[in-house]
Amino acid sequence: MSTDILTADRVAREIELLRPPLEALLARPDIGRDGLALSVCADFGEGRTNLGDFVIGDLSRNPYPNADIARQKRDLSARCRRAGSDVPPHLLRDGDSEWTGSAWLDGIAVGCAGLSEARDEMVAHWVAHALAAACRDAATAP
Repeated sequence: MSTDILTADRVAREIELLRPPLEALLARPDIGRDGLALSVCADFGEGRTNLGDFVIGDLSRNPYPNADIARQKRDLSARCRRAGSDVPPHLLRDGDSEWTGSAWLDGIAVGCAGLSEARDEMVAHWVAHALAAACRDAATAP
């Protein structure tokens, strides 16, 4: 996979496909959140490429800087090449997010902020797998 296939436009299209189920997740009474932030980058061994920051729902009343937190989570996963919850303490640096909630999948890093840490990581993995699937489809399209 390369950034020739995984472009900012493809990421934006995939986020739009995921928007309805993510909005439905936010609307669940047991979730009870107004919005979430996503940040995506890729690193296929030739340096990191930022592919976009996205907001699902409304973060205007949220007291946390979720967009910044999502980027911190994304950067941690990109640097360590693993999901945030799999990063051991000795790899953490000053400025890293104190919360988990990111995914790493074959060069794709996704950070999510706005839900619980476990739900943030779940959403980050959904997005990473959706992007990988879109790239596989694009690479094998006739």
